[in-house]
Amino acid sequence: YVIRAIEPLAQNEAARGFDIGSDPMRRAAVERVFRDGARAITGPVRLRQAPDQPGALLLTPVFESGAAVADGSRVLAALYAPVVYPGMLDG
Repeated sequence: YVIRAIEPLAQNEAARGFDIGSDPMRRAAVERVFRDGARAITGPVRLRQAPDQPGALLLTPVFESGAAVADGSRVLAALYAPVVYPGMLDG
C-alpha cells in the first residue's frame, strides 16, 4: 500500500513512498476499501504531511470498470485525502 503518486507534490513530499500498510490504523482502513469496495476513514493518525497536527486519511476505491460506486468489478487502487483536523475546523 505504498503511496506512488501525490499532488501537489511540494506540500506532500514526506508522504510519497510511505507504505500506509506499515501503520495498523492506516492498514485497517485501506484493507476495508479493497475488501468492501467502499470508502473508509482512519482513526486519528499523525499525517506525514503535517506531523505536528492530528488528522485522518479519507480513502475511496478506484474500480476496474471506472464506476464511481461498487459495481462488482475489482478494486484496483485507493485514492486518499489527508484531513488535518485543525484546518478542517477553522472558520
